[in-house]
Amino acid sequence: MDSITPQPEQPQSMDSAVPSQSSGPKHFLNKKFAITFVVLVLLGASAYAGIWYWQDQQVAQEVVPTFTPRADGSTSLTASWKTYTNTKYGFEFKYPSNWKEWSTSSDKDITFYDPSVNYGSDSDRLFPAVTINVQADTFSGSIIEYDKSINPAIAALRQNSTEIIGGKTAYVYTGKGVVDFRIVFNRSDIYLFSSSAATIAANKNEESAQPVRQVFNQILSTFKFIDSVAGQFCGGIAGVACPSGYSCKLDGTYPDAGGTCVPK
Repeated sequence: MDSITPQPEQPQSMDSAVPSQSSGPKHFLNKKFAITFVVLVLLGASAYAGIWYWQDQQVAQEVVPTFTPRADGSTSLTASWKTYTNTKYGFEFKYPSNWKEWSTSSDKDITFYDPSVNYGSDSDRLFPAVTINVQADTFSGSIIEYDKSINPAIAALRQNSTEIIGGKTAYVYTGKGVVDFRIVFNRSDIYLFSSSAATIAANKNEESAQPVRQVFNQILSTFKFIDSVAGQFCGGIAGVACPSGYSCKLDGTYPDAGGTCVPK
């Protein structure tokens, strides 16, 4: 009788030991986790990009500010002030009621000052003061051309930022202890706005100059151009005359020619 050699039992493989159905749910969970992770990463990146863009915009706005003079955000501070009107050059502005107008021989230099404060001496007075100088019919170019026509040291003090005065662009020239003024072009006229703040800061201190700068900005906030005689019709058949201080610039030499009124 043939002997039967028993065959050793073959161990079951791990694949056959584990039901095949279990690989499906496990694969699904891994895929779901991966999708969730990707979504969270994308959301985080979007949030970071939004915050970065917002901060960048804030910085960009602070780099080149454009300042518009205001009376500390309220007109109540200037409500009781007096009004100066110049019909010859067509502008007006308000000034503190206790300030006085400085008498000069020229109608193109308008200066108001505070007589109650003197930062100098009796022989060398230094008042808080604001001056508006009008240079009529002197320039019709750009600010670049203007800078070429003045002292290069002063031209170098022009700032990149601008202000708005009387609805016009004002160019700012500032040098600590040297100058502090604004320039506005209106047609062919130049309006130069300055204060004694820079001189006070140089001769006394910056703290004393700050109140002058504040009043200066408040005065500029009230400045505006008004309709003036300049540009009005004159001459013609009726021989319309211009008011005192103006002359009629005719458009031709023919009889009954008309024209416009211009400052003398």
